[in-house]
This record gives sequence, structure tokens and C-alpha cells, in this order.
Amino acid sequence: MAAEAGQFWLAGDAFDRAIAANPTAIVIWVDKARVHRSRGQIEFARQSYERALDLDPTSIAIRQELNELVESR
Repeated sequence: MAAEAGQFWLAGDAFDRAIAANPTAIVIWVDKARVHRSRGQIEFARQSYERALDLDPTSIAIRQELNELVESR
């Protein structure tokens, strides 16, 4: 995937296509959040983490990543 190769500019389009095909895939939302975070797009990252939490509200790992993001502001 583009994000893994460090090609973050390509990753956005790939995530949009993946989400369109499977909008309830939690891993896609989390990976999208991580890419936004790596780009410094904190608000977009927060939104993606929150969408992942909407899909899996019991996930401690996602909540932890979101908390770390918020605390890093």
C-alpha cells in the first residue's frame, strides 16, 4: 500500500476507494487516521479515529491512539 511505502500523497486516494467499497472496515479507518497523523493533519486523524471508534466502541487500542493524538496537540 502507498502508506507503507511512504507515498502518503497516494494513500489518500487509496483509502477513499477502500472506504467506499467497505465503509465499516475498522482497519481502514485506523490506517487512514495514522496517515493523517503522519501528515500533521490532526483534525482529519481525529475524525478517522472517531469513526473507527463508532464502529468498535470497545476498542482499547483505537481509544489509546486517539488519546495520544489529542494529548500531542
